[in-house]
Amino acid sequence: MKTNNIAFMATEYLFHLNNANDENGIMPSENWKLEKVSLTQKLAIEHDYYPTVSVAVDQKSMDDFGDAVLKRINTKYPKIHIKDQLIESQIGADHFIAYSPTRVRR
Repeated sequence: MKTNNIAFMATEYLFHLNNANDENGIMPSENWKLEKVSLTQKLAIEHDYYPTVSVAVDQKSMDDFGDAVLKRINTKYPKIHIKDQLIESQIGADHFIAYSPTRVRR
């Protein structure tokens, strides 16, 4: 994946994350959690939490995509809070997902 494609994908992903943040009334005291996960883990997170925002990313580009997302969150999306600016990662991850750990699906 070319660098400009990663940048575009990160911008598009953050557009959707920002919309989810606004539409679901995520408070400034609530944090989003970012993870690089497998499809199985993605489905488990979507089952347990709402809202979630996810995208499939090529494994070779996953680290660059994560870096691009964090860079843009810090500069263009001040309403989206990521605790400690960390992204958790699984081996063999092919999806990037954001969710708020305080928003458990009941």
